[in-house]
Amino acid sequence: MSLCRGPIAGGSAVTVVGAVVSSGSGPVTCVFGDERGVGTVSADGGVVCTSPRVVGGGSVFVSVSGDSGESELVSGLEFVYYVEPVVARVWPARGPVEGGTFVTVYGSGFSAEGLQCRVGEAVVGFPDARLVTTSAVSCLLPAVSTVGSVSVEVSVNGGADFTDDGEPYVYEVGASVSAVRPSRGLSGRDGQVVTVVGTHFEHTRELSCRFGVDGSVLALYMSSTMVSCSVPVRGSGVVSVSVSNNGVDSSKGSLFVYGGTGSVWEVMPSHGPSRGGTM
Repeated sequence: MSLCRGPIAGGSAVTVVGAVVSSGSGPVTCVFGDERGVGTVSADGGVVCTSPRVVGGGSVFVSVSGDSGESELVSGLEFVYYVEPVVARVWPARGPVEGGTFVTVYGSGFSAEGLQCRVGEAVVGFPDARLVTTSAVSCLLPAVSTVGSVSVEVSVNGGADFTDDGEPYVYEVGASVSAVRPSRGLSGRDGQVVTVVGTHFEHTRELSCRFGVDGSVLALYMSSTMVSCSVPVRGSGVVSVSVSNNGVDSSKGSLFVYGGTGSVWEVMPSHGPSRGGTM
């Protein structure tokens, strides 16, 4: 058979290899275990069976008969019913139109066999779709040409049947950073704050600034072109500061310099008149 797995809800189209019937020879009966399914004959004489609904998951044998069940054409084929997977949540739920975002699809009933993710109209399979657990799947999202919301669905039988839960993912223009003000700070110093200027900043829970590779901090949204971020404590050096709308993907950044704490100088004299002019 072209398809050996399907949901207990039925409705899977199964092409039965080896069952050839001449067109006009009468109805074809497909039996899945104890349940009868609908059989149709294609133009080339092949038989396509639609799996019937069953109560529980498990393996059943499939047979195909012609002449209203009088003549058996094929028997002993195995078909596995499974409980339909469910998509409950997608994280992150937004990302750039350039794609390349790894999202985790949370739900139930997932398996590695025949695993695919459908994002809008695009379908990705292994290695871009991978099983994490029976309740989580990782999907690498493709690029798209326009912004907007699409649904993310999952199949565990090679794309023959997908979930229909409609969990949304939003493609958007990614954040872009043009400047960090101030662009210099002190190394080893806590409590410093910078303003990051750019475009396409979104007011999300995951909005964040990334200082270098591993210095991610939550950002305060000010406008679509400006956010404020605390500067993580670190040693001297130069890092790139980028902004992420979803906590995963980040833009091309602008440089920020961690400078030394400087030297301590003694001021003499230490006081003078209010009119100034003291050297």
